[in-house]
Amino acid sequence: NNVQIDSVVLSIVYAGYYGKLSAQTILVHKLTEDINNDTSYYSNRKFSTEINPCGKLEGITPNMTDSVAVGSVKWLPHMRIPLYNYVGMDLLNSASGSGSDGFLTKFKGIKISVDTTKNQLAGEGTILNVNLLHGLSKITVYYKAPLNDSSGIYKNEEFDFYINSLSNRHGNFYHNYSSVQLKNWIGDYSKGNELLYIQTMAGVKSKLEFPFLKQVSE
Repeated sequence: NNVQIDSVVLSIVYAGYYGKLSAQTILVHKLTEDINNDTSYYSNRKFSTEINPCGKLEGITPNMTDSVAVGSVKWLPHMRIPLYNYVGMDLLNSASGSGSDGFLTKFKGIKISVDTTKNQLAGEGTILNVNLLHGLSKITVYYKAPLNDSSGIYKNEEFDFYINSLSNRHGNFYHNYSSVQLKNWIGDYSKGNELLYIQTMAGVKSKLEFPFLKQVSE
């Protein structure tokens, strides 16, 4: 009670990238659906979220080499995404008097994505590799709390919500082939005589068969 949220920051440590580093807009949404630790999910599985984002970082070009200053301390390269203050209150309320199961019932998690309508055209951009298990990958709530109920004096506090090996995580991949040549190849085996396609991250696969290989050896 009587806690005043100053700011909320989601920190994510970089671990590498693929593509061309350029400006991106990062969106964060609160999950409204559980990710169960006893269930296997395909990479095209989408989880429901709140409609509006609970945080946003616009026009950031990830910097993999420069340290990041937090107050008077410099840390290794990482991304800092501001979340809206109500997320901090949700987190503190969810953690109050709750075990891990109770916490997840109240706060199911977050989804991090890139706003594909801004900054970049289709086929451009970067795939970031991040280290969620690093101690710096976390959500930090900065707030003021009263010294006691009657003094009217507040002190600055902060609380970290860490991501650990017990945290359920899921990566979702989406591919749109509607405007590329590949769409004419999918499902047409005859075109495989001309050209084959392969793609990572749950993309397309090609099956190569040699039906008469044994006869060739004879």
